Amino acid sequence: MLGTLIHRLLRGRNAGAAPQAQADLEPVREALRRNDDAAARAALARLPRAAQHSAKGSELAGLIEYRAGRFERAATLLESAVTLEPERASAQANLGQCLHLLGELDAAAAHLARALELAPGFLDAQRNLALVHYRRGDLALAESLCRSSLLAEPENSVTHMLLGEILLAQGRYLEAWPEFEWRARDARVVRAQQPHPGPRWNGEPLEPGATLLLWTEQGFGDKFQFARFLPVAARRYPGVRLVVAVPRGVHGLMRRVAGVADAIELDANPEVPHLQAALLSLPVHLRADAAMIRAGLPYLRAEPERTERFARRLQGDAAPRVGLVWKSGRHADAGADEALLNASRDVEFDSLAGALPRGRLRYLNLQLEHGLAREAFTAAGVEDWSGTLEDFEDTAALLANLDLVVTVDTSVAHLAAAMGRPTWVLCRYDACWRWMKGARASDWYSEARRFFQDRPRDWGAALRAVRAELERFGARA
Repeated sequence: MLGTLIHRLLRGRNAGAAPQAQADLEPVREALRRNDDAAARAALARLPRAAQHSAKGSELAGLIEYRAGRFERAATLLESAVTLEPERASAQANLGQCLHLLGELDAAAAHLARALELAPGFLDAQRNLALVHYRRGDLALAESLCRSSLLAEPENSVTHMLLGEILLAQGRYLEAWPEFEWRARDARVVRAQQPHPGPRWNGEPLEPGATLLLWTEQGFGDKFQFARFLPVAARRYPGVRLVVAVPRGVHGLMRRVAGVADAIELDANPEVPHLQAALLSLPVHLRADAAMIRAGLPYLRAEPERTERFARRLQGDAAPRVGLVWKSGRHADAGADEALLNASRDVEFDSLAGALPRGRLRYLNLQLEHGLAREAFTAAGVEDWSGTLEDFEDTAALLANLDLVVTVDTSVAHLAAAMGRPTWVLCRYDACWRWMKGARASDWYSEARRFFQDRPRDWGAALRAVRAELERFGARA
């Protein structure tokens, strides 16, 4: 869930600005409305120096830098705009959102709150402030801000989705699922919606003999997480044939889930099913509560033959085997702001290596596309097994042979925990709702251990805790 940079200045809401200043800045605004950042930059450069360095010029320059993914430079320019014109609500809000992306959550909250003081009806700023408080862990305040926004904008899908995440983070599932369904209006989810012809299933009773096609969306971690509802659906509707549409590489994993009849390609053209729905919509149709979510682990299983092949390759060292993953996956359609937030889940390899006690444990790298030389692994005492992993079937088979997995919040965390493997998850300060930071354990993976940052973008305390626990783990071996 991302906030949005406030574009009030692009919509011409600069009350009190001199007409000539407005006219000077209009070519910049017009280029930004067209998403032509190069033209906007050129138009800004042609302005008189005084206009470029005015509050409005600095804010526009900050917006250009933000859209180019240069967030620290954007923050500097937006700070200049706020210094020059502290009463400028859009500059306060834009600076708040930029600082939010940079992990400066307290400062972000202060600027967004100031924007709301200056412009009480500033709903974009209010929604972003709700997001910042959600990431800070103040769920009650975040929820209150969302609900207040929805009174004014009841059809705002972004606010509904944010409210859904806030409720999910608290385990208030029956309230959350209807809000979670608003994700269907998100552009990336819309592109994945109903890829096959056929009528939509909306939770009505299913008769024996019917076929229900469930398509998947978002990342692999989401697919693994929500696969827990497939056996529930099979028990709820006996005699119904469940077919799952998933990307190549996870067909076998999905076919082995209890109650699943088949798994097909997302873009396959199967016989027209009776009904279809999104896998991530199963919980709203099943009215999933905490008891349902906690039950049924493990529900993903590795292929026995591959598991045995990896077992043979791993022979020769009796030390407990610990798998390592330190980087999250990257989405090709992610913008620079989303990519920055995703990267905040990552741990530097050298930092993780420093948390690995030597001597009693055998460490195996599961990280794909790591970009490291063999010497880096050798120096850290880690075996690189990434070259043996062609798909998630291989990853699952290797996981089945490990005694422990230490991973950041990525698809491997979901896969390992859903298989029932001992899993330790390194979670950033503003951890995703599914890891339930304020709870004793996550409802989704009750046996997984979570190690949270104690400050944004600082893994020090979490890694020290991991090292201490690994020493205990090794001592018990």
